[in-house]
Amino acid sequence: MSQQERYNKLKTESKLLMNVIKIICYRAESSVAQWIAPYLATAENEKRMVVKQIIQSCADLTPDYENKTLTVTLHSLSAARFNHASAELTKILNQPETIFPGTDLKMIFEITANLDYVR
Repeated sequence: MSQQERYNKLKTESKLLMNVIKIICYRAESSVAQWIAPYLATAENEKRMVVKQIIQSCADLTPDYENKTLTVTLHSLSAARFNHASAELTKILNQPETIFPGTDLKMIFEITANLDYVR
């Protein structure tokens, strides 16, 4: 191969950093999957898929500087049972009253889905 077309290998340090980031993401995904598993009928088959849907779906960020809050509104997922699990996740995420890094805004998690018809 010519020098321009040749595949350039990542330096060992860069590869290690990328692997550390991947491990952190996998562990975070695993933790969230465990949190929502009790709210899914077929948890072993669905929990990671639901977490991926949550991560990939849109969310609205609404800062309220007067009340010192940052509201994260998750949008509806593909099935009512997934929305139910997502709503339960928001309850779990709201418990520790997390402050958004670098600010004094308390994070509040919500979901837009209508949960009246779940299950």
